[in-house]
Amino acid sequence: MKSISRLFDSVIAEKRSILTEFESKEVLSSYNIPYVPGELCTSKEQALSCAGMLGYPVVAKIVSPDITHKTESGGVFLGLNSEPDVSSAYDSIIRKASSLKARVS
Repeated sequence: MKSISRLFDSVIAEKRSILTEFESKEVLSSYNIPYVPGELCTSKEQALSCAGMLGYPVVAKIVSPDITHKTESGGVFLGLNSEPDVSSAYDSIIRKASSLKARVS
């Protein structure tokens, strides 16, 4: 529970009122509440590796404390069935974050 306290302290220090998807999953996990697993990828190579590990099709989503509504911001890609699909989605997510001047996790 101590790590969850630190997580909330960090969010409050950043003057945020909304957790990212992965922060939310940390909270759910600490209470043993089931959730759909996912991987946080910080490079295209890691995204490709994780997609291969998870198995296709996969979903790619932007993770940013600055973007609350992923779909409305163009940051969700569904039904990715191949490495080229994942690669293209990753590039689109990075471009979108840059155009919105959003931090990505």
